[in-house]
Amino acid sequence: MGCGASTPAPPAAVEAPPPVSTVTTGTPESAAIVIDKPATHAAAAASVDPRVADAFKLIDKNSDGTLSKAEVLLALRKHESVRELLGLTTGKEADGSREAFDAAFALMDKDESATISPAELTAYLKDALNPPPPAAPPAPPPLELALQASIKVWGRKVFEQFDTDKNGQLDKTELTRALKALPKAKPTTAPPGAKYMSVEEMIGAMDSDTDGGVDVGEWLANLEKCAGLAAALAEAVNDAGVVEKFRSFEQQKAKRESEIAELEGKMMTASIEETTKLAEEMEEYERQVASLAKKIEEANANYTTRMVKELEGC
Repeated sequence: MGCGASTPAPPAAVEAPPPVSTVTTGTPESAAIVIDKPATHAAAAASVDPRVADAFKLIDKNSDGTLSKAEVLLALRKHESVRELLGLTTGKEADGSREAFDAAFALMDKDESATISPAELTAYLKDALNPPPPAAPPAPPPLELALQASIKVWGRKVFEQFDTDKNGQLDKTELTRALKALPKAKPTTAPPGAKYMSVEEMIGAMDSDTDGGVDVGEWLANLEKCAGLAAALAEAVNDAGVVEKFRSFEQQKAKRESEIAELEGKMMTASIEETTKLAEEMEEYERQVASLAKKIEEANANYTTRMVKELEGC
């Protein structure tokens, strides 16, 4: 080497390029260079309902992740929960359920592997585990809607009118008296199909707690079940919201007292024979007035008792 010459420095270390691989897309010219990365091939596990998972674990005696016929049969015979879940019985020949079991197992075993996987069991039970929501009830026909709205207007006031003993319930006697105040003709606003009902049937339809009487809550909630009665009441209530022809104990008593006063007036000019007849009639009316006065007293006592109980419950 000549003067001044220097030994060339070794080339700097070059970092090795990352490994490459060729992806062929049909021809060599279309090959693309990509960087190799560690591949992840973990498959996503099928979604299994927790109820299926619990049942599967209970049935899978050898814990191999599949269910054999023998395992399912054993579980059916030992566990009621499995029978309920699968909708099957014990699978015994004697009770005729083996054919049903075999058919169900074949439906579950989609891949015909003679075993059931969690996914197959989930698919089989899909409808049972996730039943469709109940269909919305159909809207009531216009006449029934009108009747429901009408009951809300006068229902409570009519109930209080009919509850003559003021004990908070309508019984057979009170409802029978109420019916006598209604028109005999069939109501024109009754929905189609409304039929005649006896007093016992009406009480049965409205008496939700089956205690023999109809309270105001049951009356308001269930009166539309007695569509003929409800329509008749709707046509009979007056502007004040009560049945005009129905008479309370107080109204009956006042009427009889007025009639007694009239009889007394007639006796002033009546003959002896007429006086005897008028006296008998007046005696009957006085007896009725006394009976009504007692009923009014009892009704007022019932009302007071109810009010006290309601206040104590507040």
